Amino acid sequence: MVDIGQVVVHQDHGLCKIIGMEHVNYVDKDYYVMYAKNDQVTKIMVPCDKIDTLCRRVITEEECLKVIDQIKNLDEKFITDNKKRKEEYLKMLQSGDLLNIAHLIKLLYHLFEEKKANNKAIGTVDISMFNDAKNRLFSEMQYVLKLNSFDDVELFIKNRIEN
Repeated sequence: MVDIGQVVVHQDHGLCKIIGMEHVNYVDKDYYVMYAKNDQVTKIMVPCDKIDTLCRRVITEEECLKVIDQIKNLDEKFITDNKKRKEEYLKMLQSGDLLNIAHLIKLLYHLFEEKKANNKAIGTVDISMFNDAKNRLFSEMQYVLKLNSFDDVELFIKNRIEN
């Protein structure tokens, strides 16, 4: 059960604020109405009976710091087969698990570094997945850690990992 005004994490839209409830007559169902924190235009409707399936609570500060502390121990081996990489990375992204998403960002970052070093092009799917993963992870961490921007989140993570 959630409350109006509560911030939750939607599996597809990331950090969202619940602004109300609406009854949809033609399906005779109640829906939570929410907007993504980074998109105040698109109205998101979640059936009240599916809220626990489609949304989760925002992590605590302690959980956030635990994820950050584990990043340095994540491996950097990426899958060379493009199709397999896309499938595996999509699973990681869709899991909603912040550690998986952080791992995905780390893997893609190292893939980008290797491709740049070898003067190879970076695929648009990899770039899109990286940006989506970064938005999901950083938006929640920015909110939890009460930081002003994604740059602040990145700096916070870097400083915590290096110390």
